[in-house]
Amino acid sequence: MDSVLTYFVSCQNLDGISFIYVKRSGLYFVLTTQCNVSPMWAIELLNNMIKVIKDYCGVLNEESLRKNFVLVYEILDEMIDFGIPQTTNTEVLRSCVHNEAIMVSDSPGTATGILSSLPTFNTSRTMPSTAVHRPIGPVAQHVPQAPPQVPVSAANSTIAAAQSVASSVLSTATSAVSSMAAGHIPGKAAAGDQKNEIFVDILERLTVLMNAQGQVLNSSIDGSIQMKSYLTGNPELRLALNDDLEILSQPREAAPMPNYGGGPQQAVVPLDDCTFHPRVDLNDFDSQRILSFVPPDGEFSVMNYRIDSEFRPPFRVTPFVDSVSQYKVELVIKIRAEVPESNYGGNIQMTIPTPPGTASVNCDMSAVGG
Repeated sequence: MDSVLTYFVSCQNLDGISFIYVKRSGLYFVLTTQCNVSPMWAIELLNNMIKVIKDYCGVLNEESLRKNFVLVYEILDEMIDFGIPQTTNTEVLRSCVHNEAIMVSDSPGTATGILSSLPTFNTSRTMPSTAVHRPIGPVAQHVPQAPPQVPVSAANSTIAAAQSVASSVLSTATSAVSSMAAGHIPGKAAAGDQKNEIFVDILERLTVLMNAQGQVLNSSIDGSIQMKSYLTGNPELRLALNDDLEILSQPREAAPMPNYGGGPQQAVVPLDDCTFHPRVDLNDFDSQRILSFVPPDGEFSVMNYRIDSEFRPPFRVTPFVDSVSQYKVELVIKIRAEVPESNYGGNIQMTIPTPPGTASVNCDMSAVGG
């Protein structure tokens, strides 16, 4: 689940045509329009479309889109009619999408692929991260073959039927959304069609700016509680958070410091800001820190939060720069892990920017056994 992972967004206008695109998992998703639309609206539409495609395909990569081209085309055709978005709700689309997904493993180079390569802890309550890479809908047991030729008379009747169905698309989507507001979730799988499972992930992105001496100048945490539901029916779930969770009303400079580097635990966990999924019932949140909700199909964010107060980072980076000559610079980087001994970091990657005129780079990892 990569809701808080970095992705690229850009908007350009060429000859009166706006090109708005989002880069995810090495793929570009592009929206074009000649109308004067809000860029944020277009980006939100692209993000919702990407989420729906990932829900139905299981994973998001080039191989998955290639093998599930017919399914993706059907999803796009149901979401947008004549350039007008109708719905991007996964549950509403379940009653309209009939193609089966073809399972594809995630690429090791992607963010979710890196998470998949982490070792599985030896406990019966822990599942591998690849467990959430299956589609929410039916899965094809074999690769579908080319469809048979349709006689002309049958094709004419099919076109007439398609025109009749197209005329009622908007009313069907409207009634489906209305039934959801009334408490009925259309398209939910019947009991016995799938396993009753729900997966919970807590993802956090730490942004830390350090000076040359390794001192922290600025830091923040953007976190998200992600869920992916494979539950049947419409069960109500209750998610209990720690009682020491505190939504800050005081200045963040006076807030206690979160602990990422071991040592004594703080009395409270301060949050500067947080948002919740529209389905979350917050009646018991202030008093008991309990979130009640009926989970929708697919992947969704139960809660997003931000911490701007200072915290102890899990790693401390110290660089040393030495100008050997006019054309050669030697850079030594030391990384110190300040996490408790019971924890460890896996698949750590470091990116070192170099000047555009750099001719060659030699990297020596012998000091750390790399």
